[in-house]
Amino acid sequence: MSMPNINDLAEPTGLSTATILRYLNGKPYVSKEAQLAIEIAVSGIRTGWCSR
Repeated sequence: MSMPNINDLAEPTGLSTATILRYLNGKPYVSKEAQLAIEIAVSGIRTGWCSR
């Protein structure tokens, strides 16, 4: 299995890769809802709950 990539986070959240990158790089202008969706997706990938 390969390492997860940015698209593995964008697809289940319905967010753009630009939004994912802004969040991961600590940039502003990411809504609280988007932050939560990204955190859930990251958690799912880390624990194996997210299928790829």
